[in-house]
Amino acid sequence: MRTAKPKNKKFRQCLRLQIICDDRVDEIIGELTKHCKKYGFTDVMLMINAEEFNVGHIEIEKAVPWVETLNKAKRELEKIGVVVSVNNWMEMGHLDRQRKLSSTQHFTTMVDKNGKKCSVVACPLSLEWRKYYIGYASYLVRELSPDVFWIEDDFRYHNHGDLEWGGCFCDEHIASFNKIAKKNYSREEWVEKIFKDGEPTEERKIWLDFSRKSLTDTAKIISESLREINPDLKIGLMSSSPDMHAMEGRRWDELLSVFAGDTNVKINRIHLPCYYETTGKDYFFDFNAISMAVRAFCTDDTVVMPETENGSANFYRKSPEMMRFQIESSIPLVLSGMTYSIYDFVGNGVVENLGYAREIKKLTPYLQAVTDLGIKFSSLTGVIVPIDEKCAYNTPLSGGIRGLASNEFKVGGYMSAQGVSYRYDTKKKYDGETVALIGDSVYDFTDDEIIRLFARNSVIVDGYAASVLTERGLGKILNIEKIEFIKAESTPLSYEEAEKGVKIYGKDRFRASCRENAGDYYKIEYSDENLIKRLTATYDYETNFFGNGITEGKNFLLIPFDMRNRRYGQFSELRRKLLIDFIGKHTEKYVIADCAGVSPYLYDRGEDFVLTVVNANMDNFATLKIKTDIVFSDLYEITKGGATKKRDFKKNGNEVEIKTPIKGMSTVTFVMKSRQEETL
Repeated sequence: MRTAKPKNKKFRQCLRLQIICDDRVDEIIGELTKHCKKYGFTDVMLMINAEEFNVGHIEIEKAVPWVETLNKAKRELEKIGVVVSVNNWMEMGHLDRQRKLSSTQHFTTMVDKNGKKCSVVACPLSLEWRKYYIGYASYLVRELSPDVFWIEDDFRYHNHGDLEWGGCFCDEHIASFNKIAKKNYSREEWVEKIFKDGEPTEERKIWLDFSRKSLTDTAKIISESLREINPDLKIGLMSSSPDMHAMEGRRWDELLSVFAGDTNVKINRIHLPCYYETTGKDYFFDFNAISMAVRAFCTDDTVVMPETENGSANFYRKSPEMMRFQIESSIPLVLSGMTYSIYDFVGNGVVENLGYAREIKKLTPYLQAVTDLGIKFSSLTGVIVPIDEKCAYNTPLSGGIRGLASNEFKVGGYMSAQGVSYRYDTKKKYDGETVALIGDSVYDFTDDEIIRLFARNSVIVDGYAASVLTERGLGKILNIEKIEFIKAESTPLSYEEAEKGVKIYGKDRFRASCRENAGDYYKIEYSDENLIKRLTATYDYETNFFGNGITEGKNFLLIPFDMRNRRYGQFSELRRKLLIDFIGKHTEKYVIADCAGVSPYLYDRGEDFVLTVVNANMDNFATLKIKTDIVFSDLYEITKGGATKKRDFKKNGNEVEIKTPIKGMSTVTFVMKSRQEETL
């Protein structure tokens, strides 16, 4: 097969490292350059004043030895063609760790809702901090001329360890809130009104709006100041969990665009949620709930270089095999490169014996070949999972500030883990789609939008969303007469059983537990049983009928459990099979894997489709079995070596068996083509 598509830019393999200013500098730099050359690292992100060697907001005179060391490393790396960027590790500061401001630093530091004050974490409104930071960052850019200047993920209002979680409530913030509200509330009054249980308050909106604007304004000051020194400077941003950033009103593209300035180069170092080794399935659920959701808030032209979080790296904490799986399974993000925190920051330099770099080198041809396909993230197809950057504005609050963290981002984790192709989407209007309206996402829609959604689409609903719709007077859409909340294990409710004629694996009366790991249950009575098809029913431990289970309406599937958090009981084959059967009947341009933990990602390129499949299980499969409505005549695999090979497959209706093995904790990528198409 002839390959005619133009190749994209080289896949960037970026190593993140700190070189300590001691008598081993020359040795460490020499080993680093050899390491990059041997294992194909194209970029190095040099750290300064980071982690264990951080002294707080470092003064320029104390940074001089660091800059001299970084410049020495930069010169040697550039000789072998490696691109060098700089990471200061802190902007406002992650947490205090007993650090103090110097005698010349008169910054306003962050204050939590109880009035506790940080010793070093600066408030972004602090004019003294802004003056210091612009001066210091300008010094780094002027002296080091980095390709990218990185802003760390401490550029946020939340998760500053020495404070009670969430927001800044210093005097300047309180004064700003009062000015906007035209009030004279105390800190205690603002906290009570912002985090009051129940429906969103006007004070919450003011707090969110101000959080967003103050950080965006600060970003603009940084961006414009640094580009006075170098107009072509690229500024990259490290990002954390979407639910947390939603609690500061973040608009991803707005913030990335501000940092991009006139360069128009938006760079996002998306967090990969794996500080410690875990199971592939647990990790990949979190990847879909965090990394994929952040990616969905970014435009196609965003440079995406996720970070493998190893922290203090060692083989026991995370094996090379686990890191390899992290890298491979990041392909659905549509990557420009990867960032590797594979060696600790205490000054040991590169440690070849750990084996991480060998795995990276082996994967590079595959990553490059997939990149060369020119996929756009926006071309993902499948079940729609609606999300909203403004979810913290919409969700009723329960239990204080932590209750503002929306669970809607976990829905992508559910869909992917069940073997379903999906895409996050920020629009509110759909036509002829299958939409997963589960958990907190129900709050992102107005009543009119909900009515339109059900009128024009097929909708998957959990018990929680159904209860919210009923409270809003919209239960009739689901034919609900009455709904009752049943806390898990608070009643004799014991198991769920398939109705007569509903077979799972050819078995009648297939069952699943209704114990705590299935989640809280909603006992639903329908106004007209003839308008719904009951697929399962629930029973108590004496086998007495308890209530309706999974039901199917003309255009909806209702799963009567609270799915806002990861509930392993929801992965029961009874529930999974009924979910994917509904999706297969109602969805266009989809792929469903035969096994839970095998996650397909389908990209529509117009003339053909690209399918990446992630196997998060430990099991190896001799062949790959999927269901799809995609019509194709030829199938090509992008091999780990970067080659393109035609693969055999067998089709029976919408069932396809691809005669390509897929190992446990690995991926495979295919191009699905019609015979008339000649080029990849």
